Amino acid sequence: MLDLSNVKHVDSTGLGALLGVWTAAEKKGCDLEIAKLNPRVEKLVEITKLDNVFKRSRIVAARAPTAAMPAVGDTPVTLEPEEAYQQAFEAGMVVHRAHPLNCETFIPALIGGAVMPNQRFYVRNHFQIPQPDATSWRLDVVGLVERPLSFSLRDLVKMPSQTEFVTLECAGNGRSLLNPPANGEKWNLGAVSTAEWTGVPLAEVLNRAGVKAGAREVVPRCRQRQT
Repeated sequence: MLDLSNVKHVDSTGLGALLGVWTAAEKKGCDLEIAKLNPRVEKLVEITKLDNVFKRSRIVAARAPTAAMPAVGDTPVTLEPEEAYQQAFEAGMVVHRAHPLNCETFIPALIGGAVMPNQRFYVRNHFQIPQPDATSWRLDVVGLVERPLSFSLRDLVKMPSQTEFVTLECAGNGRSLLNPPANGEKWNLGAVSTAEWTGVPLAEVLNRAGVKAGAREVVPRCRQRQT
């Protein structure tokens, strides 16, 4: 039996250790009971789907009255690095770097190939987190086009869109397992997620601008300077 009554939070190492205990118990044919689960830890167990992984276990939670936890879906449009880290932590993400935020999806949450909510989708950043203003943000289409255009976010929302279910995987996924070791973020196997994506096809935007015959590539650039 694991008594977690004194545990106030669980980081990625702790969650991994918890999974390790379950694995050891399963190999020995033992049932595992988690008793007196702190409500905050209980939330993480639920979010990371460890309650599904512990198939042969009974998860017993201590129902002490506590302040209500913020809903997972209540996400601000823009986040400061500290806020982004806190939200990733509370969603059960495995955080490799806090600033810029780089975190991977906890492995049990990937079981079954489920569509991943935004809060649990792996995050790969090289720079600071942008703070765009939806009212002033613009998409400028310039260069080798017949009609240089500038779209607001409202303009794009009104245009024809498509929805696709697509899996993204970081090229460095599994880097921590390489031998000899490779430089870069030490991802385990959670830098991959599937989501439902909705947006305006690039071809729709380019057709409106009229691409000239000599154009060979599209180069996205950000107005905001990254430091």
